Amino acid sequence: MGSAPQRKGRLYDVLGVPPGTKDEAELKKAYKKAAMKWHPDRHKDAMKEQANQKFQEIGEAYAILSDEQKRRLYDEYGEDLLKALSSGMTAQDFENAVEQQKQQFGGRAGGLGAFPAGAGGMPQGFGNGTFVFTQKGGRTSAHSAGVDARRLFEEMFGGSGGGFSFGGDDFASMESSGGMFGGSGAGSARGMRMDMDMDTDGSFGPFSRKRSAPQPEVQNVEIDLRCTLADLYTGTRKRMKVTRRVQSPSGGLATESKVIEIDVLPGWKEGTKITYEGAGDNYGNVRQNVVFVVKQIKHDVFERRGDDLHATVKLGLKEALLGGKVIPLTLPDGTVEHLKFSAGQVTQPGSRRIVSGKGMLNRKEQRRGDVIVKVDVTFPSSLDPRQAEAIARCF
Repeated sequence: MGSAPQRKGRLYDVLGVPPGTKDEAELKKAYKKAAMKWHPDRHKDAMKEQANQKFQEIGEAYAILSDEQKRRLYDEYGEDLLKALSSGMTAQDFENAVEQQKQQFGGRAGGLGAFPAGAGGMPQGFGNGTFVFTQKGGRTSAHSAGVDARRLFEEMFGGSGGGFSFGGDDFASMESSGGMFGGSGAGSARGMRMDMDMDTDGSFGPFSRKRSAPQPEVQNVEIDLRCTLADLYTGTRKRMKVTRRVQSPSGGLATESKVIEIDVLPGWKEGTKITYEGAGDNYGNVRQNVVFVVKQIKHDVFERRGDDLHATVKLGLKEALLGGKVIPLTLPDGTVEHLKFSAGQVTQPGSRRIVSGKGMLNRKEQRRGDVIVKVDVTFPSSLDPRQAEAIARCF
C-alpha cells in the first residue's frame, strides 16, 4: 500500500516564505535569519542534534529555491527532486529523466516519486507496472540533496578564508530509511518492471548507460605567503599553520591542524604560487588544494623591477661638483657595496651607478640582475652673499 504523497511546499515553509517566492533578495534574507537562529554553534548539547537537522534543512531549502532550475523542478515534482539530488543526480539529470519518461509513455509520466494518481510513488499512467528506485552504496538521506550547509553559511556571511580555521561541532549524521518505493495503478504498460539505478547517466530502462560516481570537484584555496626582500634574495624556510575540515570516523566533520614547511627559493617573485595538493578541506565531495601566493613586503631602500634592484642615494651639491665621497649601500643579504664618487669628478643629478650581478637571481638563466642606483643631488634652499659671489667667480 502506497504512502501519502509529500507536500511540495515544505522548503518554502522551512525558510518562512510564501510558496512560489522567487525574489532572490527575499530568499536570501529569509535564509540568513533562519540560519542564524539554528546554527549548531549557538545551541547547547540538548538541542545540538535538532539544530544540526534544522540547519541542514535550511541550507537545503535555500540552495534549491535560489536556483531557478531547481526551484522550477521542485515546484512541479516536490520531494522527488530532493531524492534524486541526494542520490547523486544533477537537476539536469532529473529533468532529462522525466522527459524521457514522458516520451516513453506518451507524455503521461510525471516524475520519480509521489504523484497524486499513483500509490507509493508510481507516476500517473504507468499502470500496474512495478517502478523501483535503487541507490547503491548504502542508504542516503532523502533530505540531504548534496548541500553542505556550513559551507553555504560561511559563503553567505563571509566566512574565514575559503575553508580554514572554522569552529563548531560536527554535523549530526542525517540518514533515513527511504530509497525504495513502488506501487500499482490503472493505465498502460501493464505488468512492466523498470529498475532505475542512480549510478547511471540519468537514463532509464534497458538503454541505461553505466557511469562511475561523480568525482569531487577540486578547489584551490589561496593564502598569502608574506616574504621580505631578503627572503626572496637569499631564500629561506617558512612554516605556515593551517586548519582544515575532514570527515570524522563518525561521519561528521572534524578539524585538524598541521604545519606546512615551505622552502622559499632565491629569485621567487611576487605572485609566485606554491601548491600543496589535498592539504585543504577533505570531506564528502569537497577536495581542496592549498595554494600559497608570494606577497613581497615593501623594502625601505630597494624596489624590485624584474631581476634588478633600484635604489636612490642623495649627494650634496658640493660632493656632486667636487667628488671625494663614498656612500655605503647595504644589500638585502647584509653585504655592503661602496659607491665611490672620485675627487674631481662631477656627478650629474639623476645619473645612475650600476653594481653588476648583485640583483635578484634569475632562476631560469641562473644569473643575477643588477643593482641600479640613481643619484639625487640636493641643492641648498638659499645662498648667502659670500657663497653666491664665489659661485659667480667660478662660472
